[in-house]
Amino acid sequence: VAVTPPVAAHALRKITELEAGAGHPAPQPEGVRETIRGVGAGRRPDTFLRIAFVSMLVDIICRSKNPDVILDGLSSAMRDNSPGQTYKERFLEELFHSSADLNMSQICRAIHIVSELFEDKKQNVATADKFWVGLMDKGRHVKTGEQIVEVFSILPLLGKSRHMVLRLLEDRCMQNWKELQTGHILNIFRVLTELKYDRVS
Repeated sequence: VAVTPPVAAHALRKITELEAGAGHPAPQPEGVRETIRGVGAGRRPDTFLRIAFVSMLVDIICRSKNPDVILDGLSSAMRDNSPGQTYKERFLEELFHSSADLNMSQICRAIHIVSELFEDKKQNVATADKFWVGLMDKGRHVKTGEQIVEVFSILPLLGKSRHMVLRLLEDRCMQNWKELQTGHILNIFRVLTELKYDRVS
């Protein structure tokens, strides 16, 4: 039975979750089977078996060209800090390649994920900024209060593109102010307050 992209994304997520939870495992009796990562006394952190299996899952996910599945894979990659791990870049490459097909919710989700993807915060901000073209393009069609708040939520995660996206949102708020309810306005002010303190710091 062929492994479908959603199943591959789920399997990758379970692997990273199990291994993250096994960061400080309890002593196991001799002979107990180890995880696919192959972590054990005298072993390399990444065995050939694990690399091959994960690479297969990544290939299935990327070949799907399905943004939601690729985002699921990228979310799993965020938890994996294995030495020499390169599939974060593979997922990002696929997302950037198909960025014209991403809707606004998918772009916002991608930015939330990449905001924690690397240990270097500046690298995360620079990566998030690469979605600015899609933000400006799809942002022109943002109308509902939920959509406006969703885009506002990613402003603190942006760098050089933040000003442009904020100007766009100001225009969207003016054009669609009747769509904004009290909860939407409170969320917007919460983000703007965070941006104010961000500039001070």
